[in-house]
Amino acid sequence: MRRAKTGVPGDALKGDSVLGNAGEAPPGPKSAGADSDEAQSTERASSVAAADFETVEVTLPGPERASFDPISDIAGELTLGGLGVALAVTNTISSVDPSHWKPEDAIRVGDELLQIQWLATPEQKKELAKQFRPKAFEAFVIDNQFTTSTLYDLQQSLPAGSELKCWLRRDGKTIDAVAKLEYAKDWYWHQRGIALSPMMSTHQTDSVATALKLGMWETSRRFHDVLDFLRLLVTGKIGAKGVGGPIAIAEAAGSEASYGVARLMIFLTLLSANLAILNFLPIPALDGGHMVFLIAEAIRGKPVNEALQVRLTMLGVLGLLS
Repeated sequence: MRRAKTGVPGDALKGDSVLGNAGEAPPGPKSAGADSDEAQSTERASSVAAADFETVEVTLPGPERASFDPISDIAGELTLGGLGVALAVTNTISSVDPSHWKPEDAIRVGDELLQIQWLATPEQKKELAKQFRPKAFEAFVIDNQFTTSTLYDLQQSLPAGSELKCWLRRDGKTIDAVAKLEYAKDWYWHQRGIALSPMMSTHQTDSVATALKLGMWETSRRFHDVLDFLRLLVTGKIGAKGVGGPIAIAEAAGSEASYGVARLMIFLTLLSANLAILNFLPIPALDGGHMVFLIAEAIRGKPVNEALQVRLTMLGVLGLLS
């Protein structure tokens, strides 16, 4: 189902459904252009208003326009999901609007975009400090991490009239230019200003036996999740950034607690399974590390040097805290 976006008039698509505050479109099919459908739309609009939905008016253009998946954040590829094709998006200027840029202006067709920075005014920085991270006000290089997709996302978030300083390469030389953002009535952004949350449901039990059964199932599932994560970590498929310490655990616990006690308890299940497995890993300062020392003592016939145990234990503690 496609959704009508909000914003400037004329940015919705033919056949779009208008969503209300509750995030659901009124039931029933819709076909634009038929009298009977207009009557159905009027009836549905009345029922929506009665259900405390927000009434939104949109203007539908004539021909229906095709849309594609957004540019992927991975390597800046344009994915065409229906065809199973991914196209590489380069950072080369392919066209320039002649109504806004003159031939003698700095930005020209064929220039390669190297770096970009939002020239936010002091008032904008103060007003939007809570909405943007500090890095949003810094210059970033267009590469595999900060792709043209990052630029597009940034543009949609900035207020109209914002200025962007661009560094470009032309004929082996680096030049800079300033571009000013304006509203474009004949273009639309794929997200259309609407952020949807996934549908979620809470499974409540009616007996202690069922609750215990579900608890054992959830514990087993989380236990295997931790094992799978460790396997991916050892094989290098997950980087070190995917591992967090006490600070990351506290942040995750606070986030889950904001959704209610049930979500917090499920998170504690994951945490317990994590600690159960982690505790048996051969890391000094944990039970697994003590087991290694005991096994070494059994093989050697004498305890491991106490000073060595202390040093290894301190290294283990520092590693866990980091």
